Order: sequence, then structure tokens, then C-alpha cells
Amino acid sequence: TPLAKKRGRKKNYTPEMLQPIIVVKKNMLGEMQVCIINPEAPKSKKLPEGMKFAKVYLFVGEEPPKNINDFRFYGNAKRGLLPVNFADVDFKGNPVLYAFFVGRYESNRGVLGQPGAVASAKILYQ
Repeated sequence: TPLAKKRGRKKNYTPEMLQPIIVVKKNMLGEMQVCIINPEAPKSKKLPEGMKFAKVYLFVGEEPPKNINDFRFYGNAKRGLLPVNFADVDFKGNPVLYAFFVGRYESNRGVLGQPGAVASAKILYQ
């Protein structure tokens, strides 16, 4: 009957289970474009079911960070992409700097998932 309660869909995924794949798609002078890939549907730009955001965290340095807490939140990817600008980075005294990225999902309930694998690229400047 039309008044009968419809059966709800079960949310299969929690952010603790899913770890996004992060890739540096473009590396240009002073900026990069980072791509977040859904491991369940690599060709889709949609977030996994039950996820609200794909968050990108950044660390800039000569070597990879020793601790996950060294990463700082940079932004939320829109349709799987996030432009990253390095205008505020001081390059003086550092011959080579690298950008290290990690992605995390946040669920509709505000639960932050585990970070995926770290992606890195050399920052191009002058």
C-alpha cells in the first residue's frame, strides 16, 4: 500500500573501511592538481555511498613526515579534484621541496576515516 513504510537502504560503508587513492594529476610551476579516486569505482567521480567529503591533507618538506599528525588539512576535493597552490611556501634555503598528500573520507555522520596511501611530488618553482 502507498502508506506502508518503505524499507531503507543499508549504508554498507563506514569511513573506517574505505581509504581513498590519491594521485598527483598535474604538476605545474607553483601548483599541483590532486585527484582522489574511489577504490570501489575508480572511473566514477562520485563519493562512495555514505560519504560526505573527500578530504586532502598536505605536508611540505624535504623528507616524508614521520607522523600522520604532521599533515595539515588543505581542502575538500570537488568531483575528485583539488587544485593546490604553493604561493605561501618559503623556498629560500631549501633546494628541493616535496609535497606529500594523504586523503581521508568523512561520513555523512561526521566520522573521519583512516588515511590512504601517501602520494608525493617535487614542487616546481622558478
